[in-house]
Amino acid sequence: VATSCAGIPSQKGAVFGAEEWSPLYNYSTSEAEQQLKRLRATGANWVRILVTWFQNTVNDTTIYRIDKPSLLATATDDELEYVIKLAHRMEFKVMLSPIIDPDWTNRSNHRSGPDMTWRGLIGLYFTDAQWKTWFENYNNYVTKYAIMAQRLGVEQFCIGAELNIPFSRPTDMRNTIKSEFLRR
Repeated sequence: VATSCAGIPSQKGAVFGAEEWSPLYNYSTSEAEQQLKRLRATGANWVRILVTWFQNTVNDTTIYRIDKPSLLATATDDELEYVIKLAHRMEFKVMLSPIIDPDWTNRSNHRSGPDMTWRGLIGLYFTDAQWKTWFENYNNYVTKYAIMAQRLGVEQFCIGAELNIPFSRPTDMRNTIKSEFLRR
């Protein structure tokens, strides 16, 4: 875990495929390739590639992928591998970032309601037993992509984006970061 930015070269880049419902989220399309070319033309040298899994609500411990076709969908492993290799061929450095979102197509979730769909509220009302289950599921999820990142030579691997409540459990988050596959 970096505690200082001293000596770290600046990164010029962008998040790519940020919205699951975007046509760009299908990473293996010609449109996605064109967008990466446009990004490269700006002088960007980094791209953050997202892969999103979901929970039914912020208070559910099950973490799952949603397959296409769906309004929300998780990029397939083949799509991720394609776009990572494409980005490397275009001389981007890649940050792979597995993120979790509560499933906002679930009717019980409303952005302005008490069970909001912001990932920062995941675990707001968890018991210790639910936290144990959630971290087991989260560790399995991020480990899958850590292995992929290592195999494909991804330069950075980012976990925990906006997970405000889970980070209030620093021991559990440190254990995730220190897990066998994330230390490699």
